[in-house]
Amino acid sequence: RNGGKEEREATALAAAGEELRRRVSMEKKYCAATTAAAAATAAATAAAINATAVTAAAEEDQKQKEAYVAALEAEEEEKKKRKRDEENMQQRSNYMRKEQKRKKRR
Repeated sequence: RNGGKEEREATALAAAGEELRRRVSMEKKYCAATTAAAAATAAATAAAINATAVTAAAEEDQKQKEAYVAALEAEEEEKKKRKRDEENMQQRSNYMRKEQKRKKRR
């Protein structure tokens, strides 16, 4: 009689050990999957942050290029204005000289 009881206990103990091993194995797989998911999320987040930084840098670069072009255009306009002003001054000067000569003749 006692032999049967020990056999049942040994079987129950073996089954419990097997169940424990199965649960530990599942827990390890779950932890591995969770860790992998967290790593993937972190990688995706890092990629998104990097993409945002690259986009921001490209936008800043574009703004700087546009500002440079605008500055060049403004400088060109200023040169044209100065040249027009100089030509106008020269024309006025020439006109005034001619007027002075006419006045002297009279």
